[in-house]
Amino acid sequence: MKVLLIGGGGRESAIAHALKKDDNVELYTLLKNKNPGITRLSEEICLASETDLNSVENFAKKIKPDLAVIGPEAPL
Repeated sequence: MKVLLIGGGGRESAIAHALKKDDNVELYTLLKNKNPGITRLSEEICLASETDLNSVENFAKKIKPDLAVIGPEAPL
C-alpha cells in the first residue's frame, strides 16, 4: 500500500515508524526540511512546504497513494 505522509517533524517521524512496521507499506513523504529518519524510511521524498497546495497536489498525482496522512495542523 502506498502512503503519502505530509510533514517532517517529530509527530510525523513517529507516524512513519509506525507505518513502516507493516512490510507492505511504501512510504512517500512531502516535508519542508529533510528529516534523516523519515528520509531513510521513505521510498521517495519531496522537499516543499506542507502548505504549498500545488506541490502537495503534484506529488500526490505523481505517486498515486492509497492513503494520505497529514501530520501538521497547518495543511488541514
